[in-house]
Order: sequence, then C-alpha cells, then structure tokens
Amino acid sequence: MVYNVTNTNTPTGEWIFEDNMNEDVVSSRNIIATLLIGRGLQDDAADAAHRVMTSVPVIADGSRDSRWGENFTCRVWVLEAVDQLRGNRLIPNEEAREVQDDAFRLARSATSIGRERPNQ
Repeated sequence: MVYNVTNTNTPTGEWIFEDNMNEDVVSSRNIIATLLIGRGLQDDAADAAHRVMTSVPVIADGSRDSRWGENFTCRVWVLEAVDQLRGNRLIPNEEAREVQDDAFRLARSATSIGRERPNQ
C-alpha cells in the first residue's frame, strides 16, 4: 500500500490524502524513494497501521501545523504518521524527525542518481 499526501493533483493546490495498492513500487515513476520503517506486521497489526495512516490529519490549505512548527507539506504529514505509528507501537521507537532525515537523504540520493542516468 502506498500512502501519499499531495497538492499537485488538485486544481486549487489543496493538500489531499491518497492511498493506493501498488504491487510494483520499484518500477514506479512517481515514487522517488521508499523507506522501510517496520516489517513483519501480522494481519491485525497491518489493519491497525492502515487505520492509523488513513486517519492522520491533512491540513488542506497548507497552513501552519502547530505540533511540528511549520507549514503543512507531505513531510509534515509523514512526521505525524510516523509519530502515530510509533505511539501505537506498530513501528520501532525511533524519533519521527530521524526517520524524516533518513527519508530526505534517501530521496536526495535517488534524485541525483536519476539525473546521472540517461532516460530509459
């Protein structure tokens, strides 16, 4: 399952939540990078994780998120999602900002590698 918050698919630039089943994340052209933050979830835990992910708030107008101290973006949504998953003991006890930093480094690396490769 791919969970995403975006403002590029809306005419007004509002932030919206999307969840889509994706059997082939590796070859997706829309996904820059993925980061494994938990593994081995059994059915009940996977259902619980899905409920958490689909209930993470979205600030549609992109205004300031008081909890994280910055304007709402997909990064802020990920911070909240990781924190809620951790709070529900569905993923390891790693700080949300550390996970975000890892994801940012991974995405930057993936983007630079993509620029170095010729278009396929």
